[in-house]
Amino acid sequence: MHNLTHFDGDIGIRGNNALESLYGLQNIGPVVQGLGIGGGAALTNLAGLENITTVTGNVAVGGPALENLNGLHNLVSVGGLLEISNNLLISDLTGLDSLHSAKHVRYNR
Repeated sequence: MHNLTHFDGDIGIRGNNALESLYGLQNIGPVVQGLGIGGGAALTNLAGLENITTVTGNVAVGGPALENLNGLHNLVSVGGLLEISNNLLISDLTGLDSLHSAKHVRYNR
């Protein structure tokens, strides 16, 4: 998937316990409609999502092994809900430093 540069829809990755990396998505962006990442026991970071600057819909990020949000450091705008949940290892929202707007934000550790 490393040649994929545009995705016209939502990106959703859930419950894949073998997935260790999102590097196949590193060329997607700058705009996606929705983004949902969660549930994977082996996914420790969001590296590979760096080119996404705008999500026109919702963003939901959750997972027991996620250590930080650094892969989202270029995200500027979320048109809907930004939800960070079920991330016991994430102690702060570093990685969202570029975020300027989101319609709603929900953070549940």
